[in-house]
Amino acid sequence: MKEILTLDMGNTRSKVAHFANSKCVDFCVFHNLESLESYIKTKKLPVIGCSVTTRPQFEGVEIIWLDGGWKLPFIIDVDEPNSVGADRIAAVFGALFLHPNKDLLIIDAGTCITYEYVSSNGTYWGGAISPGLDLRFRAMHEHTAALPRLQAPQEFPPREGKDTDSAMHSGVLFGFRAEIEERIEAFRSKNLDSVVIITGGDASFLANPSKTGIFVEPMLLHFGLNYAYQSL
Repeated sequence: MKEILTLDMGNTRSKVAHFANSKCVDFCVFHNLESLESYIKTKKLPVIGCSVTTRPQFEGVEIIWLDGGWKLPFIIDVDEPNSVGADRIAAVFGALFLHPNKDLLIIDAGTCITYEYVSSNGTYWGGAISPGLDLRFRAMHEHTAALPRLQAPQEFPPREGKDTDSAMHSGVLFGFRAEIEERIEAFRSKNLDSVVIITGGDASFLANPSKTGIFVEPMLLHFGLNYAYQSL
């Protein structure tokens, strides 16, 4: 049985998945390096990771780090291929593993929203980055004199806010969704037989299973890291 750990180190949390024969059998979230190190050392398995922050070193543990310098099984058609973030590369790996030979739009709704465009012949031709939900709330608080520091609500608010909090919730949530829906509509109008994959911590605000060809896959980066490890 081939077993590995996949490590996704984001801006605020670290996430680890345990794969056995390409199936996820365990998944954990860590908020500090001490508990992450303890978990990895307990498992005693090969580790492949991607990081948008630091690359920690744990004594006695070898971590293979994915980055733009890898020899990849797909083409990165951008001006500076080595500058593409490891998390974005992992997302492309995962999308190609789950939906081969399709035009793909990959949307990762996390601290930032990232958009990745991949052609059916396996060419990554670029993407976009914009502020995620929490960054939008934080910016309004930090760059104004009176607006409060809010978090995203559990569900969509009414469009017509009746006070400052609900007006901010409405502005951010509906703006967030409208931005992403415009991206999806523009992409699918030019790529009829295509797939849109939505992932990231805020993906739940965008799930619409009634639309054919749109999938929500919270484990996309981990599928990608597992696929990358198998391709070594």
